[in-house]
Amino acid sequence: MNKVPRYFEKVEDSNETQNKDIKPKKEFKKDIVFNIDVKPKPWGRRREDNRIRKEQRNPNKISRKNVKYSANTKPKLWDHRTRDGGVKKIIYVPNPNPKFPGRVPIPKQKLQRHSRGEGIEKKGIRTGVHRKKFEKKERNIKLATELAATGFLEVDAGESSTQFTQKEIAASVDITSATKYFELHLHEFGPYRAKYTRNGRHLLLGGKMGHVAAFDWMTKKLHCEINVMETVHDICWLHVETMFAVAQKNWVYVYDNEGIELHCLKKLNKVSRMEFLPYHFILATASEVGYLSWLDISIGQIVAQYNTNMGRLSIMAQNPQNAVLCFGHSKGVVTMWAPSSKQPLVKMLCHKSPLTALHIDPRGIYMATAAIDKSIKVWDVRQLGEPLQNYTVRSAAECINFSHTNMLALGMGNIIEVYRYNEVSF
Repeated sequence: MNKVPRYFEKVEDSNETQNKDIKPKKEFKKDIVFNIDVKPKPWGRRREDNRIRKEQRNPNKISRKNVKYSANTKPKLWDHRTRDGGVKKIIYVPNPNPKFPGRVPIPKQKLQRHSRGEGIEKKGIRTGVHRKKFEKKERNIKLATELAATGFLEVDAGESSTQFTQKEIAASVDITSATKYFELHLHEFGPYRAKYTRNGRHLLLGGKMGHVAAFDWMTKKLHCEINVMETVHDICWLHVETMFAVAQKNWVYVYDNEGIELHCLKKLNKVSRMEFLPYHFILATASEVGYLSWLDISIGQIVAQYNTNMGRLSIMAQNPQNAVLCFGHSKGVVTMWAPSSKQPLVKMLCHKSPLTALHIDPRGIYMATAAIDKSIKVWDVRQLGEPLQNYTVRSAAECINFSHTNMLALGMGNIIEVYRYNEVSF
């Protein structure tokens, strides 16, 4: 233990007098010093002392502060340094095929179409923490814009997209897009209806013969899989991914994500189609006998229920902009309904033959209708005049759907065709 000036010791004289009768001279006691710090050092000082001790233990190891880099050898990341203090040399191999310089640049028109506006001005940001936070947010928005501007397969002249298989596409795209590819073999209980949650994370499947399954399609984790032992007409997610509704043979049942039955809604009878209004917490249903119903799931009461007098309702779509329900009928007529009116808000003749499919784009601007005469029409919901576009396909479309990236998909039996539409032409 090191010594401190805490006490004193008596020092004996080396030249002791032989005569003990003579009294020695009075001498002062010497101080004994101990090297003990009474107050602890601050954390920064202790950290620096630890660094000095490590350098003394390993004198051959070069400290980061003492290393001097030149303009050519200065690493951009700390991981580029080796353990012995050297610098890893990065050799850039030239492109072996100069014909393909790298990623194809995205056209500016597509980026402007999917742009979310100008960024935030950094002059008004006072602290560096908030500046880094907003810079990270701007980078995420820029990445989302670039991803929205891409994402479809283009073929050259003389080629057809049918010659490319799904496995070839998954092997050619990036890793993030390849992980989205999965395949389900469902041959026994079909045909199936599929619904995604609003965030696109969870998938719900319902087969005509009673098979119901819900799972997280990104992690491929199965939430539940049951067989209700009845005919399933439609399925629908509710306000959370832990609850979903199933329109069975007679009534509508509500299950949780473990397949446990929570409710049996006997007020909704013979339901053929369902839509959930997320901003109103209302479950809208259409029955086989022509009745429309709006059920408030928070209190379990019927908000409104009307008879359309238009026969069986099997084609139903929701306008996400104003929560108006659109129905396609067997006489080529499209009607729009709201719970505040007993009569349809709009009743328009779209085709001369019965309708087979109907959908409205996510922004609530365009409506696409398909009829049994193989015709496809695109309408502007804000004007409801003449159709903007009129197409004729090889067979009647049984399913039609808009995407968030200006795509229109048609389902015809076991064939799916994807069309790209331009807002300027509309």
